[in-house]
Amino acid sequence: ELSAQSSVSVNGSVERVLFDNTLAAGNTDYDSDNVYLRYELHGARNDLSADIGVTRIDAGTAANSGSKAELQWTRKVSEGAQFILTGGRQMTDASSAFNSVQSGPNTNVVNVNSPASNIPAAVSSGIYTSDYVAAAWKYARHRTTLGLSARWEDDTYINEPQFDGTRGILSANVERRMTRALTAQLFGNLYQSHYTHDQFGATSPNYTDQDGLYGAALTLREGRGLEIRLRYSHMSRDITAGAGTGYQENRIFLTIGYRPQQSGTGRSD
Repeated sequence: ELSAQSSVSVNGSVERVLFDNTLAAGNTDYDSDNVYLRYELHGARNDLSADIGVTRIDAGTAANSGSKAELQWTRKVSEGAQFILTGGRQMTDASSAFNSVQSGPNTNVVNVNSPASNIPAAVSSGIYTSDYVAAAWKYARHRTTLGLSARWEDDTYINEPQFDGTRGILSANVERRMTRALTAQLFGNLYQSHYTHDQFGATSPNYTDQDGLYGAALTLREGRGLEIRLRYSHMSRDITAGAGTGYQENRIFLTIGYRPQQSGTGRSD
């Protein structure tokens, strides 16, 4: 602790990635090590965190090192609203990128709607450097929850430059608790990938695909743990200068679930 509001720490992690099928092209087991310094500052309305360090990925026959940096600013706009701005650089791979989307960060406020529409396709298990910037606005007050987020990143593969590209994500989510038991939701995601090289059967460089996912849901919670959910979603894909064709898809789901209550809390898990 440097003061009542600020602190500094040294952090490290070691990760071992093992592929079931190492005979497939690119599936090479590797170790990923991270060491970084973190500074945190907490105020009445503003929170700031900064990471700086290094990542080393060792695949046995080859090792690569790269910088790791992230700056995140959180602003409490009002009692129910929060703004988050994040930017940084990391060395990663497709599987690690997928995991990070599933667990956070909080700049991806609505990825829970369709995680598969918000991550890069696993076209390679190779290592790449990602430069990114993301922003999110969240509002939760009384019976209404709103979320808006945007993310842009530039991926540069270390040994496979043909996969270099950029991608952007726009997401929105609105939830309203209509009654004690009924909740309504509207959501929309727009996801675009752009590759500068002649890949995926493209007739020329600058291949772009754009995915959209939009929909609505009604959730009814009855009794101590019963949940009934009706959801409609529309998904579309548009392709520019690449192989394949675009498509439109409509889905309707009716799910019935039971959520056991936590002991002694009186709330659903």
